[in-house]
Amino acid sequence: MKFRLGEDEQLDLASDALLQVTNKLVSGKLVYMPGRAPVFNLLTTTTYRIMYSIMNKKNSQRNGIRKLVEDAAAGILPTIGRSIRVPNIKT
Repeated sequence: MKFRLGEDEQLDLASDALLQVTNKLVSGKLVYMPGRAPVFNLLTTTTYRIMYSIMNKKNSQRNGIRKLVEDAAAGILPTIGRSIRVPNIKT
């Protein structure tokens, strides 16, 4: 609810986060230690952080594309070190 996304975007974000949490559990990177926080807190905190990470990555890509377009319109594109290829991002 905090991310204020459309239903499709919310489902995509939730499925991506679930996939990453599952991979962390299987690989042993996310381990429950008895005596510390409850399992529910571990999973919800991990899921929340992963969702924020995904959203930050998308926003960073969107901002990079916006800056590239603005630079192209102004005629100040760098010639070295920048790829014009960008991922297909839903806006």
